[in-house]
Amino acid sequence: RLSSGLPVILAGDFNFMPGSETYRLVTEGVLPEDPKGAFTPVPPHSGKTALSPTIPFWEAIPLKLKSAYNEVLGEEPSFTNYAQTRNAPVFIGTLDYIFVSPEISALSVRDLPAQEAAKGPYPTDAEPSDHAMIAATLRIPAKLEEE
Repeated sequence: RLSSGLPVILAGDFNFMPGSETYRLVTEGVLPEDPKGAFTPVPPHSGKTALSPTIPFWEAIPLKLKSAYNEVLGEEPSFTNYAQTRNAPVFIGTLDYIFVSPEISALSVRDLPAQEAAKGPYPTDAEPSDHAMIAATLRIPAKLEEE
């Protein structure tokens, strides 16, 4: 069993957008039947390169995780990353998440600025990273039911 049945909190910079195949794998537990992405991960130790776009990784995972922001707000933030590298176009989108297992409840999340109000790209004097700080107040059950 994944995590030996204990509650799971998985948070960080995942470098995938809401609705993407990888996001759907984490939140729905399965890859879509008609993958459209240019990159599908490959299993470790498969002998294939990690950049192969045609080799499936997991078609399903045993635990669907919930996004704390989506649970509280009904949607993901409009952005968590606002960056520009050298002469590349400015990127602004959601790449950071707080995922939790089903028995954990998200009670509140840290407010993030509206995309139109953001002064960037980041980092700036006011924002020390190209990622906005995300946070959530979570309720973890004191005792899990025995199966």
